[in-house]
Amino acid sequence: MALHISYGLGATAQMPQTRKDMRMQRIDLGSSRAAIGATFCVGLCTLALGCATHLPVILTHDSAEPVSKVDVVSAGVHVLQQRGYNLAMVNENVGVLTTEWADDTSVGTEIFSILTDDKVNHRKQVGVSVSPDSMAVTVTVTRQEQHDNSAWSNQEPSDDQREEADAILGEILAYVAPPQ
Repeated sequence: MALHISYGLGATAQMPQTRKDMRMQRIDLGSSRAAIGATFCVGLCTLALGCATHLPVILTHDSAEPVSKVDVVSAGVHVLQQRGYNLAMVNENVGVLTTEWADDTSVGTEIFSILTDDKVNHRKQVGVSVSPDSMAVTVTVTRQEQHDNSAWSNQEPSDDQREEADAILGEILAYVAPPQ
């Protein structure tokens, strides 16, 4: 008798119940599911390796009906480019896009850095994704800080980040499902 475990992406594996069955079972994922898993793993590694304990601002809109991943990504590209972001990765099949890190250091921070002799840099990245079942759209805004060439760390989410994420999500949804 074997125990079946679901991994959330439609993949299952059998866990051996006896020593006789102690060999790995092959998990067969479709190409789009593998891409989702890879994107998720890259995101987790980025979060674990390059960030402090603060999480980014994450806003999700749950849809009553499935949304088109292609339409959401196309709208996301348009909205983010209109806001001056450069795109780092776009995958319409999976429903994911990410911007490059953009310098977000203000003039006030630069002046304060000169006065205190503590060089501070800020950067920001935006991500848009559609859930695997196409029933939710998520916008993520991450802002990081670096002091004197130390490692980058996430900043505590601010009201400005929340407002920007909310505005981006609203603009994307307006393109995907225009008011009737």
